[in-house]
Amino acid sequence: MSQAAVDKLRKRRRDDDEYEVPTVATLSRKRNRSHAIHGQNLPVARKLEVLDREGLQQLIGDLIQLHPEIETTLVNQIPTRPTVEQCIDIIRAKYDDVIAHLPYKCSVESDYSYLRVKPYIRELLACMSDFILHFLPPVETDITNSITFLEAATSVLDQLPNFTNSEFQYTQQTAYEQVANTWLLVVSVDADDETQRQKARLLTKMDALECLERHNTHARGKFNPVIEYLKSHVDDAAPAPAPGFSDLITVDYSKYCTPTVSD
Repeated sequence: MSQAAVDKLRKRRRDDDEYEVPTVATLSRKRNRSHAIHGQNLPVARKLEVLDREGLQQLIGDLIQLHPEIETTLVNQIPTRPTVEQCIDIIRAKYDDVIAHLPYKCSVESDYSYLRVKPYIRELLACMSDFILHFLPPVETDITNSITFLEAATSVLDQLPNFTNSEFQYTQQTAYEQVANTWLLVVSVDADDETQRQKARLLTKMDALECLERHNTHARGKFNPVIEYLKSHVDDAAPAPAPGFSDLITVDYSKYCTPTVSD
């Protein structure tokens, strides 16, 4: 073998010695140095994004119950007041909930039908009460908004099925009485001359007397004082505040004991 071949062979052996074949242990150490990827929970902002409207309402309600002190802060952080149209849409949607849950195979006005929709009626009346108070002076300074919402709310009451159940009859007439008192409060509230003229124009435009007389047929005469007031045009007759305005539509159910209804 020539000297050149010997030198070439020696060089190859040195190169082979310098190259270390990676072992399993070496590869394992390299893998350990890379960052491991683990699952993690969604951040709060993403969880809020996937909540639907009802879920978000439920969440906020639960938080207020757990931490009542945040209620004032939350109210102050809401940027705008709801419009009359938005509030009317909400009470109409709650009325639709009542109708949607009526049973199909029995009389609409039966006790069974009433018991099926009773929770939805309570929610409708509670919502209506909150919004009516929201549109009363001095919180609401535009008399147009007050009267517009009252008319819409009273019309929704008129459209409820006339259940024969005695509890509903009591609830209905209590609601009518308190809503009628609110009408009287709004149309007779002291105001400056311009507001009085605005109110008179609105009541004339909406045919308030005709509307109230129609409501009165459903309310069994509860609107008589309002109708007489409008007919007399006595601007200086201010009614005494009706009781229970802090929680407008309230019904004492203690005298009633009704069975539960299963689907």
